[in-house]
Amino acid sequence: MPIILHVKPNPVLHRKASWWWKDIVWVLHQGNYWLDEKIERCIGDGTMTRFWEDKWIGGLRLLEVFPRLFSFAFDPLSVVADNGTWEGSTWVWQVKWRREPFVHEGRSVNILLDMLKGLQVISSRQDYWRWTYDKDGVFSGCSNVERKPSWWWKDIVWVLHQGNYWLDEKIERCIGDGTMTRFWEDKWIGGLRLLEVFPRLFSFAFDPLSVVADNGTWEGSTWVWQVKWRREPFVHEGRSVNILLDMLKGLQVISSRQDYWRWIYDKDGVFSVKSAYLWLQRSVGGELRNSSDFQLVIKRLWKCKAPIKCLVFCWQVLLNAFPCKSLLQVRGVELENNLCSFCSLFVENPLHLFLMCPMAFNTWLAVAKWLEVTVVFPNSITSHYLYWTNLGIYEKHSQLLRVVWVSVIWSLWLHRNVIIFQQGTIDAKEVLDNIKLRSWKWINCSIPVCSFSYSTWYNNPTLYFL
Repeated sequence: MPIILHVKPNPVLHRKASWWWKDIVWVLHQGNYWLDEKIERCIGDGTMTRFWEDKWIGGLRLLEVFPRLFSFAFDPLSVVADNGTWEGSTWVWQVKWRREPFVHEGRSVNILLDMLKGLQVISSRQDYWRWTYDKDGVFSGCSNVERKPSWWWKDIVWVLHQGNYWLDEKIERCIGDGTMTRFWEDKWIGGLRLLEVFPRLFSFAFDPLSVVADNGTWEGSTWVWQVKWRREPFVHEGRSVNILLDMLKGLQVISSRQDYWRWIYDKDGVFSVKSAYLWLQRSVGGELRNSSDFQLVIKRLWKCKAPIKCLVFCWQVLLNAFPCKSLLQVRGVELENNLCSFCSLFVENPLHLFLMCPMAFNTWLAVAKWLEVTVVFPNSITSHYLYWTNLGIYEKHSQLLRVVWVSVIWSLWLHRNVIIFQQGTIDAKEVLDNIKLRSWKWINCSIPVCSFSYSTWYNNPTLYFL
């Protein structure tokens, strides 16, 4: 009789993700926190909300606002209820520390206590989430679930946490009657959140969760701004108050319409999938991938007589999809700096690295002098490729020039990697020699009619153009 073994799945083995899952995680990594920004944590008895980690005060995490205080908190994982006590029917805040705050830390402690002063714990109910876009705070179709997420779900949440706000940055909040826009939290003045511009004022705002309509009044047909505070601003805070009022002065509430969102990449402000898709192509690809010029470049590139790995790399360069420092930083990779590995003066982006950097610029000039052609430097790598490959009169000439172009890009990239990973030094002559050697090898192997010696190619490449 066969023996049946019931084996409990190994969580470590279970977490070995397929390539499909890695693709899903990568896509999520490009996502944004739209849901995270539209729900807020509301305090009941304070037993289910982390004091330092959760966003329960105006959408802020206290560990991000007060990193210095968090470093010596008595219990960094404490909940809200652990940081106060009931004195009769009144809740009194008592934040606990591992040591006494130093003198220079006292100001931050006072600001924290000011923020807490207007917040009250309610013993008769539990903490809960509130959906900000419903008058009752209820998210449709949402139900309570068991608070034990799987490892897969934790991975998804972690990836989302590393994401970026591309959609959030391309829409703006426009004010109508001001009843649906948070005064401090939403981006409704020039794409800015007032709580980030004026954190000190926010700390003693009368109602940190107030909407725009709560911070003014109608006098006849004129809207007058009246921002409310829990206390009178100190003398040194007066300048910030005046700046805030100056920012508000030119803004008018319109009682006849509701607040609304505006998509900034459409002249009428209307969002469409097409406009968002075209914008993403520009930002992610660096070039509009469906443009005729770009398609022509790609078509010519794949016909080049160079090794496939070099062609693939050049294709990635044209798409802005290779690991230069600026693109790694966009994808959340921590770097010591994002400066060019050659000149250390400017951000290392594709255009700078391969065209505008003094090292790359002089390399192209040296190659042009070697081939006895003139060269210009357009404002994009695609345009440079089209210009360079059109210098030849006949197809044979264009084939040779395509090989040389790929050789320059590939040689600059390899030399850049030697500098970073092998502590090499900049050597323009070595790069030029490698360009000549690689292009000669590729041409001799792939274009039979071009069978010249290396010395001829090195010293007089124009013979190939006869």
